[in-house]
Amino acid sequence: MDAKDTNATTERLPLLEVTTSEAANALLSEKGADILHTFIPEGLSLSDAAKRLDMKLNTLLYHVNRLIKLGILQISGTKKQNGKTVKLYQTVAEKFAVPFTLTNAATSQELITQIAQVPLDSFMKNIVISRRNQSAEWVILMGYSKVSDGLTINLTPKQKTAEDYQNYVAQQSNDPNRPVALFNSTDFNLSFEDAKALETEMKELVTKYREKSNDGLQRYVAILGLVAEK
Repeated sequence: MDAKDTNATTERLPLLEVTTSEAANALLSEKGADILHTFIPEGLSLSDAAKRLDMKLNTLLYHVNRLIKLGILQISGTKKQNGKTVKLYQTVAEKFAVPFTLTNAATSQELITQIAQVPLDSFMKNIVISRRNQSAEWVILMGYSKVSDGLTINLTPKQKTAEDYQNYVAQQSNDPNRPVALFNSTDFNLSFEDAKALETEMKELVTKYREKSNDGLQRYVAILGLVAEK
């Protein structure tokens, strides 16, 4: 049984601004973001981190050593694990500032797109996996929503008739045992006050389920966004 962390005395900076393009690219890459997410909250051994990341130990060691050289990770202490003393690794700061000029992006919009692409790629990959065995052929179902006065777009298995499409959507909505996989893009016509209320509710919803998160449970990828259309 593992003992509590010992000798975890390395202090962390509240914020660090990176000064090289190598460090900036490492932080903004998909692998770098995953590793950063793992080592920010607490000091972890390589074996514990590898389990959380579902990554081979040698592969993780390569990335960790690179991030140490770039000044992003550090050895924060040691602990007893399986009768041995192992090193704990943690980020050198609680937050990182990445100057736009150090990135590969030509515009701020391109940079935001790159950042959003990291979780979006993971989200879409797992949406496909969750639905792979449900149907051999898929269609993009597009239509008008009276509620939002906008366009709805859904990925749906090919059906024979319009009635079949309606029945499938209803069945999926009411089936308590279907895999958890939700992808919905919609728009609203709201007052500024209602939009702020929706923003607050979305933040509260994320906080509520973050508090239920546990390493021993299934990991889910969720993407929430809300912005005024110009």
